Amino acid sequence: MPEYRIEEYVDMHFVYGECGGNARAAARRYAERFPGRRQPYRETFSTVDRRLRETRSVLPKNQEIGRGRDPDMVNIEEQIITRVEEDSSASTREIAREVGVSHWTVWRRLRESLLYPYHLQRVQSLSPNDFIPRQNFCRWIVNSNNETLGFLSSIQIC
Repeated sequence: MPEYRIEEYVDMHFVYGECGGNARAAARRYAERFPGRRQPYRETFSTVDRRLRETRSVLPKNQEIGRGRDPDMVNIEEQIITRVEEDSSASTREIAREVGVSHWTVWRRLRESLLYPYHLQRVQSLSPNDFIPRQNFCRWIVNSNNETLGFLSSIQIC
């Protein structure tokens, strides 16, 4: 559950009570009443209510809060994304060396940004020597089709 200000937790609990403990209705009413705020999931309303009853506080315990982002890590994430935008062919290890983090950190940040590293691999190419054999093949196809009616329709491509 994301962290909210105390006033937001109190408003959530108040709206949840107004709606008779109906989390879906509370989520709708909260969105109507506070359109400029971040909208919590409907489970958040029941979690706030449960937390208040169990601990007498709307604030989550430390074990309920995920580890926050290190401010330096935010800067590193921006460097990683900027580097990928500049040169999408750069490897994760190359970016890791430049930024000063492990390549696993680069992988993780790319995946969080819905970017997936890959290497282009050419599997086919045309060389100047390919022209004559291809031309001969095309002539053979045309001649075979002229000699045998329906030759092209009898070819099965797997």
